[in-house]
Amino acid sequence: MGTIEHGPWPHEQFVPREKPIEPFQPWSPARWQGQTPPPHDWIVDGCFLKGSVSILAGDGGLGKSLVCQQLCTAGALGIDWLGMGVTRCKTFFLGCEDDVDELHRRQANINRRYDCEMGDLGDMLMIERVGRDNAIMDFDRRNDDGKPTLLYEQIRATLIDHGAQIAVFDTVADVFSGNEIVRNQVRRFITHLRRLAIELQGAVILTAHPSNEGMASGSGISGNRAWNNSVRSRLYLTKDGKKDEGDKNVRWLKTVKANYGPSGGRIKLRWTQGVFIRDEPEYYRDFSDARDDLAF
Repeated sequence: MGTIEHGPWPHEQFVPREKPIEPFQPWSPARWQGQTPPPHDWIVDGCFLKGSVSILAGDGGLGKSLVCQQLCTAGALGIDWLGMGVTRCKTFFLGCEDDVDELHRRQANINRRYDCEMGDLGDMLMIERVGRDNAIMDFDRRNDDGKPTLLYEQIRATLIDHGAQIAVFDTVADVFSGNEIVRNQVRRFITHLRRLAIELQGAVILTAHPSNEGMASGSGISGNRAWNNSVRSRLYLTKDGKKDEGDKNVRWLKTVKANYGPSGGRIKLRWTQGVFIRDEPEYYRDFSDARDDLAF
């Protein structure tokens, strides 16, 4: 009977990826003995947290870019945004959908509502990049590894130099060049932006368009579930309020995910004189108002 020659055992076939591992140091919860946990550090009360990445989704033409431009303005002025408290900070808005003239017209309407002048907005930076290549990460299709682009490095340097703590990227379809249904690419993209948010000690906000399924279900999602799972909060701007059928100026902004704040909340907005305003007789300072009579 001949000798059977075995091939390598399974553990001998494994070849680790040649990629440097960042140093880490585990610790025991015993280090927290006698300490009080720090409170959450919100940029926008109950909505956007420092060191986090969030998505604000909405169908084209509903006004998500306007909502975010209002947020950047409110942050630079230190005033409420849609009735919610905002920490005064420096802000940044990357616009990939609207040209500079449209941004100018929109800002004039916002200033009129917020009772400020252009000269009051030195803490707000804007970049208009309509019709350009705006990818901030390239992906290797063989292993889904992501590498920041030169544009990303330029934006990062601008954000750090400016000291921005609110950074809006409008839209994810422009800045994400990968495949939105490939989980590894999505995770690496969001993880990289999370590192940026932590570095800025601020909030990175991506605007996005929902898929047909996302609009039909009311989830506002598009692509792989990793988009929802990777971000800390996700908002959805929609016109689907049942009580306002036929009113073209009404929008509903709802939280479809909120890891650290109230989930399932929604606020009613009305477009008037070129801006969105809170359109409720009584409301809370965050998304905690989730009354059944406001259900979709």
